[in-house]
Amino acid sequence: MGKNFESTSMDNAKIRNMEEFDLSVCLEVSDIELEKRLTDRWIAHGLDPIRASARALSNDMTNVRYVKKHSVLPDYIVAQI
Repeated sequence: MGKNFESTSMDNAKIRNMEEFDLSVCLEVSDIELEKRLTDRWIAHGLDPIRASARALSNDMTNVRYVKKHSVLPDYIVAQI
């Protein structure tokens, strides 16, 4: 399976160093919707629904939780209606 942020050797400070940017935006999507979209993506890549869901939950959602936990507060939040 793919790498997740927790298992890489990347410098966490790079994720939080926002001095390089003029503006930060967060696209707010519920975890349920993200799981659905990620599962659909893996199905489109040829995985069966059970394997697609397992991959989305084990790898992709691990990354989602990591990014949410380690991101700085954005200047703007765009929420789904």
